[in-house]
Amino acid sequence: MSYITTVTGKHFDPLSPDEQLIDIVDIAHALSLTCRANGHFRIFYSVAQHSIACAKEAEARGCSPEIVLGCLLHDGSEAYLSDVTRPIKKELSRYLEIEDRLQNMIWAHFIGREPTEKERRTIFEIDDEMLSMEFHQLMPEDINEDYKKLKRSFECAYASPESIEAEYIRLATDTGKRENMKERMAEGVRIAERFLDSKRILFAELKPSDLPERPGVYAIFRRDTEENLYVGRTKNLRQRLYTNHLHGPVTNARLKKYLVEDDGEPEVKDLDVAKKYLKEYCYLQFVVEDDIMKRGRLEGLLSYLFHVRYMYEEH
Repeated sequence: MSYITTVTGKHFDPLSPDEQLIDIVDIAHALSLTCRANGHFRIFYSVAQHSIACAKEAEARGCSPEIVLGCLLHDGSEAYLSDVTRPIKKELSRYLEIEDRLQNMIWAHFIGREPTEKERRTIFEIDDEMLSMEFHQLMPEDINEDYKKLKRSFECAYASPESIEAEYIRLATDTGKRENMKERMAEGVRIAERFLDSKRILFAELKPSDLPERPGVYAIFRRDTEENLYVGRTKNLRQRLYTNHLHGPVTNARLKKYLVEDDGEPEVKDLDVAKKYLKEYCYLQFVVEDDIMKRGRLEGLLSYLFHVRYMYEEH
């Protein structure tokens, strides 16, 4: 048999690992039941507890979510390989190759990439300083005084494997969410910049040929104040902006309705005046976006960034 069976029932081959089979539940469960120091600590203190402590130390140092997650997962390969004491491990070159390959795969699976060399140095610096603290508290001798470099004080105490498994999974999930949010925020900035770089088209000069018959997201601004009046998404930019917004009735374009109903725009008393308002005061910008989910997200993002005046009514 060339595989191990994990607690979730997966058949995992450590020699030929399949990234799709890597599971945070398997890792958390196995590491919460694996004792540090080959079982020689005065109490049961698991690899998962060590990993959690490393991640929290990274947080205390203000490290990035990538490093925090890297610290939490830095012994993840041991869930599939088991641990080997340092004096023996350095003599096992083939084991080191297998461990390195699997560990990099685990990092890439959860972080989205392997840590950089600089990030690795930070991760393993924290790892070594945490080992120093564990020896200071749980062994009859110190290995060094590196534990004094730790920013966060804590006690290496027994905790049930079940509680540690749950905490490990929660920390991995929460940190992963923050990392995903960071990536989405960066993507949002890129999209917003692309939108701001798009051509400004005056409603007074708008022609059908200025607009593609494509789905997208658009924003309408006042020329004089640069105030964003409206952000919308549509399946057809030409129909929505030229036919509906500029020439259609209030039922076909909410902006004209909002202008007529706005007490702050007393001169806009009816549909005809609202159309003149668009031509005299407003311009538009748009981006093409075929993905309906991205259109919805982009509409919300731009509405927030531009402090849009008019929003859809809530129901």
